[in-house]
Amino acid sequence: MKIFEKFSGELVKGSLILLISMNIFNFLNYIFHFVSARLLEPVDYGILATLMSIIYLFNIPHDTIQTITSRYATKFNVNKEDGRIKNLMIKSIRRFSVLGILCFLIFAAFSPVLGKFLRIEPKLLILTGGVLIGIFLLPISRGTLQGTKKFNSLGFSYLLEGFVKLGITTSLIILGFGVYGAMGAIILGIFSAFAFSFVSLRKILKTKRKNEKIKGIYSYSFPVLVSIACVTFLYSIDIILAKRFFPEEVVGNYAAVSMLSKIIFFGTWPISKAMFPIASERYDKKRGSSSIFKKSILIVLLILAFALLVYFLIPKSIIMILYGQKFVSMASLLIYPSIAMAFLSLTNLLILYNLCVNRARRNYLVIFFVLLQVVLLSVFHSSLLQFASMLIVCNALLFLTMLVLNFKK
Repeated sequence: MKIFEKFSGELVKGSLILLISMNIFNFLNYIFHFVSARLLEPVDYGILATLMSIIYLFNIPHDTIQTITSRYATKFNVNKEDGRIKNLMIKSIRRFSVLGILCFLIFAAFSPVLGKFLRIEPKLLILTGGVLIGIFLLPISRGTLQGTKKFNSLGFSYLLEGFVKLGITTSLIILGFGVYGAMGAIILGIFSAFAFSFVSLRKILKTKRKNEKIKGIYSYSFPVLVSIACVTFLYSIDIILAKRFFPEEVVGNYAAVSMLSKIIFFGTWPISKAMFPIASERYDKKRGSSSIFKKSILIVLLILAFALLVYFLIPKSIIMILYGQKFVSMASLLIYPSIAMAFLSLTNLLILYNLCVNRARRNYLVIFFVLLQVVLLSVFHSSLLQFASMLIVCNALLFLTMLVLNFKK
């Protein structure tokens, strides 16, 4: 039957592996937030949520490097050129380790100014900046795993990061290290995942390196950077701006709702991770990739429909179970940022598909909507409801615009 044919094949198998492993990883991340929210006071949790939003912005180079590495590893893997994949890895590690250290030093230098703006201790910001070094290294090994379709090892690297981060965070907060303990645990989790994913590529690393210039990688890097940066800003900027415009107690409460809404975005994220190398490979082999994209959209729509229905029907129960009584007053607000994240999930698939099939220039349009979201949230924040409604407006307009742009004749 045709309906079953849609749910078979390489995409579904890869998606299922990553859907399970990465959503366990996402679940562990949210347990991290739930544990932190229960062990910390709302004001301290608001600080932690703000720092996590900064780390989401740090993920711009992480996701950019992983996407580029995955795309070129796919190109080389099509012809079984392990020597070229090894060359890609070695060159990337050398360059990005230096860049990561440089970015950390720059961030540390600006921490006093940023700390004053966000009302956060500069020392805590400097510790958070330590994430940058790992963020430049981890995506190289993960992107290679993704591009060579080693989905089992890729999925386990996410699980390892999640378990290390959660276990150490809980211990350090209980021991009295507070937000500092949480930041230290995040850094250890990232480097643990890098070590595992690097070892998982030992077969490729044992091959003879084909040392050559990798053509086209810089011209491809810019549109990828723009695309990833825009998506990251769209799902993370709300908490940073809320920290600026609302009182401390309100920010802590809104952060709980915002983090729950992001479950929807990160819950569909594995589908795009599986789609990217498969659609890229089909495009390189001139076999047609649109069917892979359509299957991905269908799977994401089913997940979104279920998630939004649950959030609409039992918001109080979800917040009570996961965050506790002190955050339950935010239940009526939960559906609003969740709808915005649903639109962004669909937009993210369109953006990544454009990168698969060399239509990257279409993604430059998203820059306008990032600016629009910042303006809307900065102007319309008389209440949290108005603030969250602007998220829906911006992300709905972005999705509809990208949909028309991608499917017009």
